[in-house]
Amino acid sequence: LLGNFTENQRRLLYLVACYTKPSVLDMDKSEWIRREALVVLIYEGIVGGDPESRKAAVLEYDYAPSSQLVEGRRVWINMPHEGISDTEYLCEEGLLQILKMASTTHSSITAYQVTDKGQQIVDRLSKLDKGPVNELVYAPGTRNLLSVRWHMDESKTDGTGGSFQLFETHESDGIRLPDGYRYTSSITECEDVSYVSSAYIPICLR
Repeated sequence: LLGNFTENQRRLLYLVACYTKPSVLDMDKSEWIRREALVVLIYEGIVGGDPESRKAAVLEYDYAPSSQLVEGRRVWINMPHEGISDTEYLCEEGLLQILKMASTTHSSITAYQVTDKGQQIVDRLSKLDKGPVNELVYAPGTRNLLSVRWHMDESKTDGTGGSFQLFETHESDGIRLPDGYRYTSSITECEDVSYVSSAYIPICLR
């Protein structure tokens, strides 16, 4: 069954499983990961994480500049479309489930969670898949997950109005550690795409 999925898909499934947990009993806490945070983590997996200490790529996807709605405003980010496509494929295969919600500003929020079937796959993954993902999602030398949040900064003059930050959270309760490890994602630093254009001249004017 593992052979039916690519390395990217297996690692992506494990990445989501690190952050989510379905509830077994009515009193259990159900944990989901928002699409926005997942997009940032996928991008970080492509570029190798912290800009100050880049590692080998965890995920082999391309990305391209795309305008996305973040906290009620349009922000250009390096969107990993292939990664989101694989996420949707894992949903179709029943390894992930998707949740659609509406925010207080009436915008749509999408979240993902590993399913029982997906967890069975995760439990069978090798260290070759889990190891690189662990280096991406955990603070160095700990088992504290890195959480993603949007930090507003009106002083920024690049038009984004803020940045995505990854920060260390406590292993047991997920609360942010004030003096913990953190870094700013480069996902909003869209690269210029070089191209050549020429004016169109109608045949009648040539």
